[in-house]
Amino acid sequence: MFQAELKQPVSRLQGIGPKTTAVLSASGIVSIDDILKHYPRNYEDRKKITGFRPALRSAEPVILNTAARIISHDYFGFGSKKTLKVNLEDSEGIPAAIVCFGRNFLAEKLKPGRQLLIYGTFQNRYN
Repeated sequence: MFQAELKQPVSRLQGIGPKTTAVLSASGIVSIDDILKHYPRNYEDRKKITGFRPALRSAEPVILNTAARIISHDYFGFGSKKTLKVNLEDSEGIPAAIVCFGRNFLAEKLKPGRQLLIYGTFQNRYN
């Protein structure tokens, strides 16, 4: 691709019609060069493995990225207010629990002994 081609409108690209051109234009993307320089707002680095240990020591939320094994699950509360609690253990054997508010159907998928990859924000709230 030549430098002059980068200045061409995005509508010149195959598959970009008038509707997509309008959406891109509203975001400030009008040329092929603009598309190439449109970087993500943020980036999640999932290469770094972070077990439960840092999250259990911190009062602040911590981003976890680890493999965990489901030890058991149980419920707390009564009747229609019953809430699923999944007890986990990471590769270091450190226990933690995930509380699944309004997600009791997950008990069928989250069977004890199953391995999971967990990524997300973890906060130590319920001791």
